[in-house]
Amino acid sequence: MGLQAFGIVGLGVMGHKLALNVERNGYSVAGFDVDSSRSESACQKSEGKNIRVMPSLSDFVQALETPRKILMMVPAGDSVDAVIREIQPLLSSGDILIDGGNSYFRDTNRRIRDIQESGIVYV
Repeated sequence: MGLQAFGIVGLGVMGHKLALNVERNGYSVAGFDVDSSRSESACQKSEGKNIRVMPSLSDFVQALETPRKILMMVPAGDSVDAVIREIQPLLSSGDILIDGGNSYFRDTNRRIRDIQESGIVYV
């Protein structure tokens, strides 16, 4: 199986629906969620689709073509910071990390400053 074009971290209702939308529009998707029940549910509901639900964050990152394009669909606040802390060491310069939540603009500005040196693009 080849590498996936787009990644989504957070496979709750909104994250999974976006994964289905992206796949329906012609892009392969890798997904990851820390909640194994959400991962299992997304896996079952994505059967027959070009969506791969990965068992770990490391496997998720490795399943994506470069530069990686990753949408975080996690609750605003500490959850976003936690995902960034865990995923940043796995990413490379030129990868794109998108916050799909409703983050406070000052938090977004801080995250952009914090990530800037790594060459990762934060949106």
